[in-house]
Amino acid sequence: MKYLCIFIFSVCLCMNVCCSQQEKKGIRWPNGAKAAICLTYDDAMTTHLEFGLPALDSVGLKGTFFLNPTRSRDEILGWMAAAEKGHELGNHSVLHPCPKNMGWPDKLITDDYTVKQILNEVAVQNKFLETLDADKTFRTYAYPCSNTMVGGLSYSKALKESKLIRFARTGGNENSIITDFDTLNYFEVPSYEVQEYTKGEALISYVKKVIDKKGFGVFMFHGINGQWFNVPSKEHRMLLEYLQDHQKDVWVATFAEIMTHIESQSKKGLK
Repeated sequence: MKYLCIFIFSVCLCMNVCCSQQEKKGIRWPNGAKAAICLTYDDAMTTHLEFGLPALDSVGLKGTFFLNPTRSRDEILGWMAAAEKGHELGNHSVLHPCPKNMGWPDKLITDDYTVKQILNEVAVQNKFLETLDADKTFRTYAYPCSNTMVGGLSYSKALKESKLIRFARTGGNENSIITDFDTLNYFEVPSYEVQEYTKGEALISYVKKVIDKKGFGVFMFHGINGQWFNVPSKEHRMLLEYLQDHQKDVWVATFAEIMTHIESQSKKGLK
């Protein structure tokens, strides 16, 4: 009996070690890459069209642009051209409501919003995006101001249940690196909110940390070479060139592509 107990204990210990090793393998990224990086840009800024998109195109990388309604015919044509080149156009609501304590006008504060209101905005913006890029079968979403609350309640679950959106991105910082894909909430995917005048070296440092952890990292940019939360073109380009030079280690793709890949592997039990 004593030896039987030792044998059973040894088998259980071996199984736990094997399971632990499997968990540490994480997601299998395409082309043997060690990690995945997504470049996202919020607010449909003119600097995205003027500086961000040309920079991405020059190194052959694709980005995800979370749009509010555009303001001119030239911008509309610019976003249509971006979609044709393989960049993703995501949903960022219509009116971009945010919490009152962030200085938003009273009529646009999420403190007084209802879930019905915000979902209506998401639905309307989906229709607008369809006029720019009709081929997409689903949309992704970025919470305005990285805020998941309306009227004091989270609308993340309601957004999922509405089926208006497939995946949603929220905020975070330079430590927001996804490695636990078992518990990842597809409707609250964290990201690195890049602050104004962040240096290229800091952006590259984040990528290196993602590679070391064999994880998934999401950049959240705003202005490129101008406008709010401005990151100068020089610093932005430094990051893009690093990613271009390290494509063997890093899979750079749109938010929809990477999240679909993660979801697919989860369903197949390949994580």
